[in-house]
Amino acid sequence: MLRLTIPSFTLKQRLRSFLAFARDPLVYFQQLVASSPDQEIHAFPLLYKRCYLLSHPDDVRAFFKRADLFQKKSIDFAIFRQTLGNGIFVSEGELWQQQRALMNPMFTRKQVLAFVPAIASAAERMGRQWETLPAIDAWQSNKAFALRVMGEVLVRNHPQMEAVGVHFEAIERYIVELFQTPLPIPKWAPLPQNR
Repeated sequence: MLRLTIPSFTLKQRLRSFLAFARDPLVYFQQLVASSPDQEIHAFPLLYKRCYLLSHPDDVRAFFKRADLFQKKSIDFAIFRQTLGNGIFVSEGELWQQQRALMNPMFTRKQVLAFVPAIASAAERMGRQWETLPAIDAWQSNKAFALRVMGEVLVRNHPQMEAVGVHFEAIERYIVELFQTPLPIPKWAPLPQNR
């Protein structure tokens, strides 16, 4: 059973946490876990947000099963909605059920098993590429892998898949910028990100 304590944070803690996170999120998470290694759920503030880092797979699974914890009405999902529209990732209720019903035929057991050769082939190519590199940017490499698999499996190597990758990059930059903004920026504000 997933039990989340809801701590309160002072303004000073919120600012300090936000600045450390903005400098280097990975280092921030490593320090957060190292500060209390016996815990599997770590609460931390990011200015006006209360966040949790879950480090055990059972907790992650439990989190996604509890509708009261996994709401799509948060500021975070509003950011995703700005870039992704009201698709299956951000929709809820009846609309989500309709979208899910439309996608179900693509994800039957038989269909998913048919994806395995393409996924395995893409993983082998990525592994061979990794062997030639002195260092690996896991984030970029895994994004490229996911796009390659989507291209091969979902759209059957459509010639525009490379352009889709470019659009994903732009969307990712926009989302990261919005998440790293300390306060929500109104859409009417005359700033470069609102153009």
